[in-house]
Order: sequence, then structure tokens, then C-alpha cells
Amino acid sequence: MSEYHKSLLHKQRISAVHKGKIISEEQKKKQSESMKKLYASGHKHPMLGRNHTEEAKEKLRQARLGSHVSDYVKQRVREAQTGRIVSEKTKEKNRLARLNKKVSEVTRLNMKEAAKKRWEDEEYKRIQINKRIGKNNPNYRGGIQYEPYDNNWSRNFKNSVRKRDNQICMNCGIHREKLNYSLEVHHIDYSKTNSVKENCISLCKSCHSLTQINRPYWTKLFYAKLYQLYGYKYTESFQIINDIDIMKGGITNKDVNKIKKIV
Repeated sequence: MSEYHKSLLHKQRISAVHKGKIISEEQKKKQSESMKKLYASGHKHPMLGRNHTEEAKEKLRQARLGSHVSDYVKQRVREAQTGRIVSEKTKEKNRLARLNKKVSEVTRLNMKEAAKKRWEDEEYKRIQINKRIGKNNPNYRGGIQYEPYDNNWSRNFKNSVRKRDNQICMNCGIHREKLNYSLEVHHIDYSKTNSVKENCISLCKSCHSLTQINRPYWTKLFYAKLYQLYGYKYTESFQIINDIDIMKGGITNKDVNKIKKIV
């Protein structure tokens, strides 16, 4: 079969005819049934098991340069994706596809600007916030934020922790003088009923927010820092040991060096 290429004028006419065209649900159903019959008959997609050559990829990229998706199309895609359930198998495929993939600084900047624009939409903002409220939040722990602190949790205690840490955030190193607020005091084991100096550390607001994910990592890191700076003792399971004479194992200098490599 000889190759047939549509002229630019022909392509523009086809585009004009289909622009803004809305396909009815009945037509969608007919198209779906037609494709099912086609593939049931043994038909295979022409690109099945094949990959585009680098030359073909570049041609496709050049063809899309400068093209913009209309707000109407974006809305249709958004509606089609809303409520869609992605299988664990698909999630794993997507994860592996992104693994070790480096994103250019230009792409990062474009993604950042696109995210800012999305969050300017009040409706989008409301939907995203509602998705993260209460039990929907991945960090939800049964509402323990409403539980009371122990009797040792006081202004004097928090000031003593800040003073011990020289008014410095123990994660990023920023000094209190460069902030317009007091450093926050963080419970390393996330227990509000364990307010002792061996379990508390000074953090700026930004670093404190980071500790809400990957909690085991931060617990190990901060206990290692307190051991290294102040000689506090802990068991291998990160239980506080107040009596040095009963110290058996615990965090050692070797563990600290391992953590340094991770950080």
C-alpha cells in the first residue's frame, strides 16, 4: 500500500469539523462494542510489541510543540478520570516507569507553575483539602492530636529544650534570630505523654512539618543526634535509658555513621 499523507489544509478541515463535537453516550457505546468485536476477531494493534524509533519520537515531539490543550478538553479529561480506580498492578507499572527517571529543571519549573495555577482555583482547592481531611489523610492516627499532653509539658520545659539546643533547629540549622517565631518542640517518638528531654528536640515549623511522613526515619535520626550531641542512651528498639549502668547495646557511633550516610 502506497503511503498517503494528508495535506495541511486537509488536516485543518478535519480539525474544524470535529472541533467542539460532543459524542453521545449511545455513540460511545456503539464504538466500544465495535472495538470489542474487532479485537475479539484476532485484530492486534499495529504498535503492539513495537517501540517508536528515536527519529519517530522526535517527529512526534516536534509535531506537538506549541500545541495547547483547550480548557474544554482538560475538563473532559478531568471528568473521565474522576473516580477512576487504578489497580495495584498499574500503580506498580507506573512506579517502575518513573524509577530513576531524571526530570529536567525546566520540567520541574513547568510542573511547579502548573500546580500553582491549579491551586488558584477555589473549587480545586476545596476538593483537594476535603480529600485529606480526617481518615482520608494518609497520616491519620485516630485523632490523637486531640489527646492531652502529660503534666511535664509546660512552657518552662519547652524553653529548656530550646535552650539546650542553643535556639537552633536541629534539622536544618537555622537560628531563632532568623525566624519571627519560637522554635517548636517535637516529640521524637510522637507520644505526647512522653515529655522528657531525651525524647524532645527543637525544630523550625518547616522541618517540623517534614516529620509527619516517614516517621521511623525521623525517630532514628533524631535519637542518633541526641546521642551524639548529649550522650543520651537508648536501646536498640529506641527506648530511653536513663541509667547508663544498665546500658546494653543501643545506638553506637557505628549506627550514627550509617545514619550520616543516609542523610
